[in-house]
Amino acid sequence: EDEKQMMHEILMELRDYVGRHFLHEEQLFHATQYPDTEAHVALHRKLSDRIEQLIADGDHVHRANLGQLLDEWLRHHIMVEDSKYASHLLESRVEQLV
Repeated sequence: EDEKQMMHEILMELRDYVGRHFLHEEQLFHATQYPDTEAHVALHRKLSDRIEQLIADGDHVHRANLGQLLDEWLRHHIMVEDSKYASHLLESRVEQLV
């Protein structure tokens, strides 16, 4: 029972963090007119939906499910997808300074 409660708390914290993180990213996309905003936001929604599904699954959530989600987010989303907009943001920042 303690593990179920701990998993629930972790998922709630993750949902809150991811929500803030994605909102900040999306604000940057709009402010800098990132051309792939729509596709990237769709990835955010997909990941957010997976978190919501794990929360909804409640007692049936296993560590492996959470581990898989975190692995996908860290290895794929951050390392691959987020790296796609890094150069755009840097270029936009330079243009704003000029």
